[in-house]
Amino acid sequence: MISFQRTKEQEVYLFCDEKGQKIKGFRKAYTRLLKKVGIKNATIHTMRHTYASHLVMNGVDLKTVQELLGHHSTSLTERYAHLSDKHKQKAVQLLQY
Repeated sequence: MISFQRTKEQEVYLFCDEKGQKIKGFRKAYTRLLKKVGIKNATIHTMRHTYASHLVMNGVDLKTVQELLGHHSTSLTERYAHLSDKHKQKAVQLLQY
């Protein structure tokens, strides 16, 4: 995963350009970013699934994830929370002694 340290100027906005300026069109900026980093077949909705998955894999309970996503039931939230293979491998390794 690529991660960049945000400057003080960039912390003003949730999404901003590389100079910390407000972006005018999220969809266009998102599409450019995906192209720049070489990600194909991802939509804005993909971010929602990724967000939910990372929350669950970092120990956030399903009820909290449900509320953060604004879902009415945890069964819908479960469809969003995909666990990575690495996360599942770590879980199985907990049983080894």
